[in-house]
Amino acid sequence: MVLAVLFASGLATGQAKPPGDDVIGTIEIPRLGVSSVVREGDDERTLRRGVGHVRGTPPPETLGNVGFAGHRTSFFKPLRRIRPGDVIRLRTPTVIYTYEVLSSEIVKPEDTGVFDRKETPALTLVTCYPFEYKGHAPRRFVVHAERVAVTTAPDAWARRGPNLTR
Repeated sequence: MVLAVLFASGLATGQAKPPGDDVIGTIEIPRLGVSSVVREGDDERTLRRGVGHVRGTPPPETLGNVGFAGHRTSFFKPLRRIRPGDVIRLRTPTVIYTYEVLSSEIVKPEDTGVFDRKETPALTLVTCYPFEYKGHAPRRFVVHAERVAVTTAPDAWARRGPNLTR
């Protein structure tokens, strides 16, 4: 069984894992009931399986503007109700990053400046807009948040980690 998992992940053969197979942690927005696995990458396969870390944005443990993307019809559907002051938590194997929502905006898909580097730790969430639109949505709904706390939690993953078998 262990060997099968190693071969499936590519670890036994030295092959790189496909995008979306590297789990970063889980994202939670308690007031909205959002809870999802966060995976590396922002391709379609990754976004079908959870929230994705936008390529080219820094990882959560560094300074800068971390970008996450999710589908408006699944994981990020509740974002339509987000408001300033809402709490967003990113749980990793050893650390819990807590962010506070500052604002939201609607932009064109080509407006990638929402992910511009920041000097302070920040988080940007993006999903398609309008939420009820059928087909390829013409806009993007963007949430801006700032990091307000970092908590070391060595057993956080064991208590609330993602289901890695999905």
